[in-house]
Amino acid sequence: MTARDHLVLYYLTLLIMLISLYFLYKYIENKKEHDELTEIDKHKSRTLTFLSHELKTPLAVISGYLELMLSGKTGALTDQQKKSLKITLDNVSKLDGIINSILNYFRLEAGKIKPTIEKQAIRPVIIAIANAFEPILNKRQIILVKKIEENLPKANYDYALINLVLSNLLDNAIKFSADGSQIELSAEKTESGQVKVSVKDQGKGIEQKHLKFITKAFYQGEEHKQPGLGIGLAVSSEILKLHNTTLEIESEQGKGSKFSFELEKAE
Repeated sequence: MTARDHLVLYYLTLLIMLISLYFLYKYIENKKEHDELTEIDKHKSRTLTFLSHELKTPLAVISGYLELMLSGKTGALTDQQKKSLKITLDNVSKLDGIINSILNYFRLEAGKIKPTIEKQAIRPVIIAIANAFEPILNKRQIILVKKIEENLPKANYDYALINLVLSNLLDNAIKFSADGSQIELSAEKTESGQVKVSVKDQGKGIEQKHLKFITKAFYQGEEHKQPGLGIGLAVSSEILKLHNTTLEIESEQGKGSKFSFELEKAE
């Protein structure tokens, strides 16, 4: 494969990504214009199908081919070509993440995700999340402080779903944290015997008038805007509802935010 072929593939991939983002943007705009609930539901169903089949499938193919090229099995690559392909693969991955977030939200909203509640320790899921985010934390030189009380009672929760909640909360904390700052990930037993899990950052904080809207899908306060669709907290909030609990938010401008939730103690 020639350098010209690589360049053509690179720009073709970017074009597909731009088209995909355009459809996502049009969906969000159209969603705001619908007033009738039945019309919204129909639109959601069509969009869910579109996202699942028309976008994720070609993205998977593109991602697989890019990885194949980077492996060198399709021919030798120059350093510049490798760099360009890695950037493209990273952007494909980000777009896939955005689509997954939207799919998760729609499925939760439609009641299509049923939690598998089990009696289990909370420490394993916290450690798993900390390990998963270690590369980006190191890159940003952000210190992750883990404060997990000893002898915590086991809690009733769905491992995969609470893993996603913690992933969203930690990702959110990193987005709004300065390089070299600190994030605290903690778990403690409350006076009532529940297990309380918290993620606390040293970011810019959230203005009080935005707090009640921050868990709404696609909502971002003016001073709180970051790359993304503002859907991670909405997904987390819906998952916690399935666990009969809520996402608590404490924030002060200039001092950071703290996101917490409690899990029922397992008998």
